[in-house]
Amino acid sequence: MNNHTINIYIIRHGKSVANEEGILCGQLDTPLSKKGRQQTLMIKDKINSYLRNSSSFQVYCSPLQRCKNTAKLLGYDEDKYSLDSRLMETNTGKFSHEKTNMFKSTNPVYKFEGKNFYTKYPGGESCSDVSARMKSFISEHVYESRKDILIFGHGGTVNHFVHILGNIQYRFYPFLNIDNSSLIHIKYKPAEEFCCVQKVITP
Repeated sequence: MNNHTINIYIIRHGKSVANEEGILCGQLDTPLSKKGRQQTLMIKDKINSYLRNSSSFQVYCSPLQRCKNTAKLLGYDEDKYSLDSRLMETNTGKFSHEKTNMFKSTNPVYKFEGKNFYTKYPGGESCSDVSARMKSFISEHVYESRKDILIFGHGGTVNHFVHILGNIQYRFYPFLNIDNSSLIHIKYKPAEEFCCVQKVITP
């Protein structure tokens, strides 16, 4: 059993073009918007200063360009991290490109993904599917890690980590609402199955 305390830092990507347009994007490969780039640069020094508290990281990134764009703006080129598709946002299938507010008002079953844990987006994933791939990533890279972990991901990435490591029931999903270009610091002790949100840094 790993007695090491692991610091997990997850950075949600900056605002994307789809975010600005109010589009349900899921795994659409939408880039950062101008505002998203400005947002990320504005908080760069604050985030990098906070990350200096850890001596070494394993760094992972969702392969979607909004995450890779965010990593690059914070000084992490592609040779500094490993891409992992398990960190991607939920695949919203045929509903991708829909206006988010209109979609949720006409399809309320998808508004509360945790309460409808096994309901798949047509042509996409369910909350259960995403949880399973996040659990796979955590089993491979977190439980026995001797290093701290830095992840460039999505709002869904943050919430699945908190639910899985904190043993929070999925009927409360999503447990956190985290802004674009924000960092969440999770402190995790595998031997004690102890998890707490240590800090959130927002623009």
